Amino acid sequence: MTNITTIREHGLVSPVDGVVLHDTEVRLPVLTLAQANSQTGSPGKLVKLDTGEEFDGLKVVPIMIQAIRQRWPEGKQPMDGPSTCMSINGHTPVLIMPNGDDSDSQNIDGDGLVVADCETCPFFAKSAFANDADAGFCSPEYVAVIMLDTGEPVLIRLRRTSLRLATAWGNASMFRQRVFDLWVESKVSSGGFPYYNLKTRPLSADPVHDEYVQMVNTAQTLIDTIEPGDIYGSMVVDD
Repeated sequence: MTNITTIREHGLVSPVDGVVLHDTEVRLPVLTLAQANSQTGSPGKLVKLDTGEEFDGLKVVPIMIQAIRQRWPEGKQPMDGPSTCMSINGHTPVLIMPNGDDSDSQNIDGDGLVVADCETCPFFAKSAFANDADAGFCSPEYVAVIMLDTGEPVLIRLRRTSLRLATAWGNASMFRQRVFDLWVESKVSSGGFPYYNLKTRPLSADPVHDEYVQMVNTAQTLIDTIEPGDIYGSMVVDD
């Protein structure tokens, strides 16, 4: 189990006893939903990329949710290849992509300075389903950190039809206070192609469910140990 609470000071972090890293090297494990064209995992399974473990469903506690944006290569849909520009706060582009490439943002000048917000970019799209294949695709998305029932925090990206999970998890009365079921729903497109959606629902808040109470208590201890930079570093692993 990953434990990033042992040391979190002086720019250092300890993922396990006996290992001390610079916190710029922190990588949260990534959880992804495998589709029919995914290179990793069985279609319709939740896949933990660091171990290859596959799940039909999980119990999770949401810890962090952040709006982001990603622009995909021209003519490509999300997940067809690495994005060429991104924003980790939802409104300003990054200078350097998580994999080390320069961003190709239209709002970065020749001196490497951000000169405008994302909404002024010609590739800006309000909807995740507004795709002009000739102009490129700037997709509003979310990245979330959720705690599994093992107590381990993982990163998951919410795209397109999965965007609604952010609203469910971010409900003010339940965020960080409830355990949620996370599972996969099988669908078929209008063209007859199978694909998979993520589904979620809050589980009972009744104190008799001791395991749920313990999960929420454990999640509360993780809140202050995860920083925005951990999320950015984890996105080097492109799911």
